[in-house]
Amino acid sequence: GLRRVKPLFLAALILWAAGCSRKDPCAFLAARYEALPALEPIPKEGSHELRVLYLEDERVPGLDAAGRAALYRKAEALSGRWLGYRIRLREVGARNLRAEFSRPDAPFRRPKEAACIASWDFDPEAKKGRAVLEGLLAREYVARGETLFSRLFPGTAGKPPAEARRLALERFMGIHRSLFAVPARGGPLLRNALDRAMYSYLFWASYLREASEADFYLTNAALVVPDNDMPIYVLARGGLTTGFVDNAPQSPYGGVGIVTLLPFLSGARLLDPSAAPTTREENLDAAATMVLHELGHLFARYGEKYGEPGCVHVASEDLRYFRWHAAIREADNRCSALPELLSRF
Repeated sequence: GLRRVKPLFLAALILWAAGCSRKDPCAFLAARYEALPALEPIPKEGSHELRVLYLEDERVPGLDAAGRAALYRKAEALSGRWLGYRIRLREVGARNLRAEFSRPDAPFRRPKEAACIASWDFDPEAKKGRAVLEGLLAREYVARGETLFSRLFPGTAGKPPAEARRLALERFMGIHRSLFAVPARGGPLLRNALDRAMYSYLFWASYLREASEADFYLTNAALVVPDNDMPIYVLARGGLTTGFVDNAPQSPYGGVGIVTLLPFLSGARLLDPSAAPTTREENLDAAATMVLHELGHLFARYGEKYGEPGCVHVASEDLRYFRWHAAIREADNRCSALPELLSRF
């Protein structure tokens, strides 16, 4: 997926929700974004090496070296068939996620970055956080239209706008609470501030913006902590972001990507209890499909696309990732039209 903080619009939203007036602490990100060079699609001629760094939370199912190598080979094969790129994924390291996010020199520990993250983080269980969530749903209802909104939030079709948004909020909260209830060894998934950082899009975005060791990151975690930059398909998944690509001018590809593997390594039933049990091989196949979705952004510079099952460039619209994956494999990535090209992520 493509996600970035949009300070000019959302700053007004968060300030309205908070009922105060202050300078936007994320303004520096807007200035940095405007200064980025325009991106062109990566040429398909020749071959491309993608450096991969794997970060593991030891409390949830992980992927050993053999499993990761199998995943890389699967993604390489699909890249040639679906994207037309010859890509080699080369692992440059495997580290403990908790230790990596505990480093005192991590970008998100700088005062400016920390202030920005704090301003965009919110708790939907709290009154102010609920107001932010209501604002996000109102924004997406207007921006996307009733047809798309009602498809992503079943039960809202034909309802007055206010009622549709209320029902969507209830659906979000139900899924959000189920994500926070995902089991982990040693207790709840999110026990403290460090756990929350490890499972937060905002912290990962800060970490990846200055990434130079790798071009693509894998983690067995998942990004379940809500933030006020959630687009409609993330809202429909209760705040879950499974992967994203961001700008990284220091990278040879002008960007950096990540895929979170918890929804895949734990099997289809973790997020879709009605699904049939899945094997390790099936889990890796589904994860490879997710990697290809992000590579479409990173290499081809494709934007988001909605409403076409069977096309890898269309993100999953709910938590049934294995059904999303199966539709793409059955169609062998059939897309009626490719997404629009982006000059920045």
